[in-house]
Amino acid sequence: MTQTSARLSLPYIMPGQAQKHVTHNEALRALDALLHVSVIARGVSAPPPLVNEGDFYLISADPLEAFAGYANHITGFVDGAWMFYPPVQGLIVNIEEEAICLIWRGESWTALSGAAVDIAALTFDVFGINADADTFNRLVLKADASLFSHNGAGHQLKINKAEAPDTASLLFQSGFSGRAELGLVGEDNFSIKVSDDGANYKSVMTADAASGEINFPLTPHLVQPVTFNMFGDGGRFGGKPEPLDVRLNNGFVAPDYIRSFNGSVIVEGDKYIDNSDNFGGNRGSMPLHMEGLAQRFKPGASSGVLRYGTELYTLDITAGSGTGGELTLGSVTAYLAISGLRFPMPPRYTLSFWMRVASGSCIAANNDQTRLLINGQEQPGDTAIATDGAWHHIERLVAYTPNQFVGYEANPYRIYAVPGTVFQLAAPVLFPGTLAANAEQPTAIVTSLTAFM
Repeated sequence: MTQTSARLSLPYIMPGQAQKHVTHNEALRALDALLHVSVIARGVSAPPPLVNEGDFYLISADPLEAFAGYANHITGFVDGAWMFYPPVQGLIVNIEEEAICLIWRGESWTALSGAAVDIAALTFDVFGINADADTFNRLVLKADASLFSHNGAGHQLKINKAEAPDTASLLFQSGFSGRAELGLVGEDNFSIKVSDDGANYKSVMTADAASGEINFPLTPHLVQPVTFNMFGDGGRFGGKPEPLDVRLNNGFVAPDYIRSFNGSVIVEGDKYIDNSDNFGGNRGSMPLHMEGLAQRFKPGASSGVLRYGTELYTLDITAGSGTGGELTLGSVTAYLAISGLRFPMPPRYTLSFWMRVASGSCIAANNDQTRLLINGQEQPGDTAIATDGAWHHIERLVAYTPNQFVGYEANPYRIYAVPGTVFQLAAPVLFPGTLAANAEQPTAIVTSLTAFM
């Protein structure tokens, strides 16, 4: 018969033993120390200078003085002397000063939880199953599969975020490098994005939270397919074009579908030249900002591709001094500079054009019946156009309820400007249908329907 218990080495009372109470009391002391064990601190190398009866500590791996030889032991000051208890597999110790629990797994004390543990509520700040969790990935599971099942009916997996600009998503990785993400990524619209390097993501599908409309940004499509620009000059500002006319051999013609307000002046601007020598052609050069427009038309294209394209004029617009149609955005007060003539209003249409603000301040207006997008990004309302000398793609997507809104559209552009502002406009396109927004491949110019009639 052994003299101690198998796991905690509690002493047994032997047959015929004298002073049995000594052995019994020693076993009680060990039980008192090891049952629901709690120590003041861990990593203690030597006896503290001040100690009270019943103080317990966790000895360090390199103990000194009276603790020497008791590495990783639990020690307690009991009946005026230090008692030592070796750790056993699975023993859990509460560290009072840190409000954490440690567990002995055979070689060292390791954190049962990385932070405070509420034992009463059985809650943990981090939790790992067959893996190590941390303060960022607080719940970690390493397994071949996981199952979330119902408890008699349905089951929901909820991912909650704090604010619209935050993210609530599922991220799929390969070798811990992201490859696909779906959810609410930096907005409240649902999207699916893919990546081949874990850093650069492309949005392949978006679902608008307000309208429910689904778009495929990298797969341009028309909700109501149409082919031609409804503007008679194809957005070229050179009169009615011939069907196969790439070069504008006639001069600038002011479009009648863009009206000036408050004394704004509209004149001929720079020309986009087909086969421009800026990109290796031989027909003349374009100003630097027109090169920028060409590169926005065909993002990522080589010079050999950029130099070819349907010629077009731009409009130079200077806002007048009138103060009708006031619009205030933040600290900027602007006035209606351009809008459009009335035209038959399809239930759905897309209007797009390019703007460049050279000086001053411009605001693109919006209302609750339309969606305003700038460079492919939807805007919540009236939005200022950056005065940075760059071209910006403006889109208005309209989907009216046919039995409520019929007749003619009177305000297709509605650009407001501070008096004296100078801006340019290029390549307006009007479709009787809603075109999926695409920031990477924005609408440039489409042949006019009237050129074929």
